[in-house]
Amino acid sequence: MKIHPIFSKEYSLWWFLLTVAIFLKAIIFGFKTSVDRGLMFWIIGTLFCAIIFASPFYLISRLILKKWNHKIYMILISIIVGLFLIFNQ
Repeated sequence: MKIHPIFSKEYSLWWFLLTVAIFLKAIIFGFKTSVDRGLMFWIIGTLFCAIIFASPFYLISRLILKKWNHKIYMILISIIVGLFLIFNQ
């Protein structure tokens, strides 16, 4: 089974920085949940949702640019994470 290139070592620093940004937001501003879940669950859930919500935009960019560009996918994921962090209470 082939793993998508955005999960390679090339983008590991990018994933680490996204995780740190989510962690710092949760520590500084706190995180409110209606279910008794931990911080790790919240971080993984935020990253997973960002991947899911960025995928359609990535596929649209693939149709427009006619090639796969994984850096664009990581930028879209980062934008979605940023929007989650800004608008999540």
